[in-house]
Amino acid sequence: MTDARQGLGAGRPHVTPHPYDVFSDFMRQRRELSESGQIVVKGKGRSFRNSRQGYSRYYLHLNSDAAVPEWLLFIKDVSAGSGRHTHQGGLVLYVTKGRGYSVFNGTRIDWKAGDLMVMPVLPGGVEHEHFPTDEVSMWAAFIYIPFQDAIGSMFDQVTERPDWQRLQAEDRQGEVA
Repeated sequence: MTDARQGLGAGRPHVTPHPYDVFSDFMRQRRELSESGQIVVKGKGRSFRNSRQGYSRYYLHLNSDAAVPEWLLFIKDVSAGSGRHTHQGGLVLYVTKGRGYSVFNGTRIDWKAGDLMVMPVLPGGVEHEHFPTDEVSMWAAFIYIPFQDAIGSMFDQVTERPDWQRLQAEDRQGEVA
Protein backbone atom coordinates (compact mmCIF):
# COMPACT_ATOMS: atom_id res chain seq x y z
CA MET A 1 0.00 0.00 0.00
CA THR A 2 1.53 3.31 -1.05
CA ASP A 3 -1.10 5.87 -0.07
CA ALA A 4 -1.65 7.83 3.16
CA ARG A 5 -3.50 4.91 4.76
CA GLN A 6 -0.31 2.82 4.92
CA GLY A 7 0.51 3.98 8.46
CA LEU A 8 -2.97 3.24 9.78
CA GLY A 9 -3.41 -0.09 11.48
CA ALA A 10 0.33 -0.83 11.34
CA GLY A 11 0.36 -3.94 9.19
CA ARG A 12 -3.30 -4.86 9.64
CA PRO A 13 -5.58 -4.75 6.61
CA HIS A 14 -8.37 -2.17 6.77
CA VAL A 15 -11.69 -3.94 7.35
CA THR A 16 -14.85 -2.22 6.17
CA PRO A 17 -17.91 -3.17 8.20
CA HIS A 18 -20.39 -5.31 6.32
CA PRO A 19 -23.47 -3.30 5.20
CA TYR A 20 -25.69 -5.73 7.14
CA ASP A 21 -23.80 -4.92 10.35
CA VAL A 22 -23.97 -1.18 9.66
CA PHE A 23 -27.74 -1.40 9.14
CA SER A 24 -28.20 -3.61 12.18
CA ASP A 25 -26.24 -1.18 14.35
CA PHE A 26 -28.22 1.77 12.99
CA MET A 27 -31.53 0.04 13.79
CA ARG A 28 -30.33 -0.87 17.29
CA GLN A 29 -29.30 2.73 18.02
CA ARG A 30 -32.61 4.00 16.66
CA ARG A 31 -34.57 1.55 18.82
CA GLU A 32 -32.55 2.56 21.90
CA LEU A 33 -33.30 6.22 21.23
CA SER A 34 -36.99 5.40 20.80
CA GLU A 35 -36.94 3.62 24.16
CA SER A 36 -34.82 6.10 26.11
CA GLY A 37 -35.07 9.36 24.17
CA GLN A 38 -36.63 12.54 25.45
CA ILE A 39 -40.41 12.14 25.90
CA VAL A 40 -41.33 15.70 26.92
CA VAL A 41 -39.66 18.47 24.94
CA LYS A 42 -39.94 21.62 27.02
CA GLY A 43 -40.58 24.98 25.42
CA LYS A 44 -38.62 26.81 28.11
CA GLY A 45 -35.24 27.87 26.79
CA ARG A 46 -36.29 27.45 23.17
CA SER A 47 -36.33 30.94 21.73
CA PHE A 48 -37.67 32.05 18.39
CA ARG A 49 -34.95 32.41 15.77
CA ASN A 50 -35.13 34.74 12.80
CA SER A 51 -34.81 33.41 9.24
CA ARG A 52 -35.84 34.15 5.67
CA GLN A 53 -39.21 32.57 6.50
CA GLY A 54 -40.01 34.35 9.76
CA TYR A 55 -39.36 33.49 13.37
CA SER A 56 -39.27 29.80 14.32
CA ARG A 57 -39.06 27.92 17.61
CA TYR A 58 -37.72 24.40 17.03
CA TYR A 59 -38.84 21.49 19.21
CA LEU A 60 -37.79 18.50 17.11
CA HIS A 61 -35.04 18.92 14.56
CA LEU A 62 -32.32 16.92 12.87
CA ASN A 63 -30.05 16.70 15.93
CA SER A 64 -32.78 16.06 18.45
CA ASP A 65 -32.43 13.48 21.24
CA ALA A 66 -36.19 12.96 21.33
CA ALA A 67 -37.73 9.50 21.23
CA VAL A 68 -38.96 10.21 17.66
CA PRO A 69 -35.86 11.26 15.69
CA GLU A 70 -37.74 10.99 12.38
CA TRP A 71 -39.87 14.09 12.99
CA LEU A 72 -39.34 17.81 12.59
CA LEU A 73 -41.62 20.06 14.61
CA PHE A 74 -41.41 23.80 14.88
CA ILE A 75 -43.65 26.76 15.65
CA LYS A 76 -43.60 29.48 13.00
CA ASP A 77 -44.50 33.10 13.77
CA VAL A 78 -45.76 34.38 10.43
CA SER A 79 -46.87 37.75 11.83
CA ALA A 80 -44.46 39.51 9.45
CA GLY A 81 -45.29 37.16 6.56
CA SER A 82 -42.91 34.71 4.99
CA GLY A 83 -40.75 34.57 1.95
CA ARG A 84 -42.04 32.66 -1.06
CA HIS A 85 -40.54 29.20 -1.27
CA THR A 86 -41.03 25.86 -2.95
CA HIS A 87 -40.81 22.42 -1.42
CA GLN A 88 -42.68 19.18 -1.67
CA GLY A 89 -45.91 18.77 0.25
CA GLY A 90 -46.74 15.84 2.49
CA LEU A 91 -46.47 17.92 5.63
CA VAL A 92 -49.02 19.41 8.01
CA LEU A 93 -49.39 22.95 9.36
CA TYR A 94 -51.66 23.48 12.39
CA VAL A 95 -52.67 27.11 13.00
CA THR A 96 -52.30 27.94 16.71
CA LYS A 97 -52.97 31.72 16.72
CA GLY A 98 -54.49 34.36 14.53
CA ARG A 99 -55.76 34.48 10.97
CA GLY A 100 -54.14 34.77 7.61
CA TYR A 101 -53.85 33.17 4.24
CA SER A 102 -51.36 31.25 2.18
CA VAL A 103 -50.93 31.22 -1.58
CA PHE A 104 -50.26 27.68 -2.82
CA ASN A 105 -49.28 27.53 -6.51
CA GLY A 106 -51.22 30.73 -7.15
CA THR A 107 -54.36 29.80 -5.17
CA ARG A 108 -55.26 31.72 -2.02
CA ILE A 109 -56.21 29.58 1.01
CA ASP A 110 -57.57 31.41 4.09
CA TRP A 111 -56.85 29.99 7.56
CA LYS A 112 -57.49 30.76 11.22
CA ALA A 113 -56.56 29.33 14.64
CA GLY A 114 -57.68 25.71 14.89
CA ASP A 115 -57.34 25.01 11.14
CA LEU A 116 -55.10 22.30 9.73
CA MET A 117 -53.37 22.73 6.36
CA VAL A 118 -52.25 19.58 4.59
CA MET A 119 -49.82 20.44 1.83
CA PRO A 120 -50.35 18.27 -1.25
CA VAL A 121 -47.63 16.21 -2.90
CA LEU A 122 -47.30 17.54 -6.45
CA PRO A 123 -44.76 17.13 -9.25
CA GLY A 124 -42.20 19.89 -8.75
CA GLY A 125 -43.40 20.66 -5.22
CA VAL A 126 -45.65 23.46 -3.98
CA GLU A 127 -44.65 27.11 -4.36
CA HIS A 128 -46.19 29.04 -1.49
CA GLU A 129 -46.07 32.03 0.81
CA HIS A 130 -47.87 32.86 4.07
CA PHE A 131 -49.53 36.20 4.96
CA PRO A 132 -51.02 37.26 8.31
CA THR A 133 -54.26 39.20 8.57
CA ASP A 134 -54.14 39.42 12.39
CA GLU A 135 -51.39 41.14 14.36
CA VAL A 136 -50.16 37.76 15.65
CA SER A 137 -50.36 34.65 13.47
CA MET A 138 -48.62 31.36 14.26
CA TRP A 139 -48.70 27.73 13.19
CA ALA A 140 -46.93 24.49 14.02
CA ALA A 141 -45.29 22.45 11.27
CA PHE A 142 -45.17 18.63 11.49
CA ILE A 143 -42.80 16.95 9.03
CA TYR A 144 -42.08 13.22 8.88
CA ILE A 145 -38.56 12.97 7.45
CA PRO A 146 -38.76 9.41 6.02
CA PHE A 147 -41.77 10.43 3.92
CA GLN A 148 -39.96 13.55 2.69
CA ASP A 149 -36.96 11.38 1.77
CA ALA A 150 -39.16 8.85 -0.05
CA ILE A 151 -40.81 11.50 -2.23
CA GLY A 152 -37.52 13.20 -3.07
CA SER A 153 -38.38 16.46 -1.34
CA MET A 154 -36.42 19.58 -2.13
CA PHE A 155 -36.40 23.20 -0.94
CA ASP A 156 -35.99 26.38 -2.99
CA GLN A 157 -36.13 29.89 -1.53
CA VAL A 158 -37.84 31.97 -4.23
CA THR A 159 -38.05 35.30 -2.36
CA GLU A 160 -37.03 36.26 1.16
CA ARG A 161 -39.28 37.87 3.75
CA PRO A 162 -38.74 41.58 3.02
CA ASP A 163 -37.46 42.64 6.47
CA TRP A 164 -35.52 39.54 7.48
CA GLN A 165 -32.01 40.95 6.95
CA ARG A 166 -32.77 44.13 8.93
CA LEU A 167 -34.25 42.05 11.77
CA GLN A 168 -31.29 39.63 11.61
CA ALA A 169 -28.88 42.57 12.03
CA GLU A 170 -30.92 43.88 14.98
CA ASP A 171 -30.89 40.42 16.58
CA ARG A 172 -27.10 40.24 16.21
CA GLN A 173 -26.69 43.70 17.78
CA GLY A 174 -28.80 42.53 20.73
CA GLU A 175 -26.55 39.47 21.19
CA VAL A 176 -23.44 41.67 21.29
CA ALA A 177 -24.89 44.28 23.66
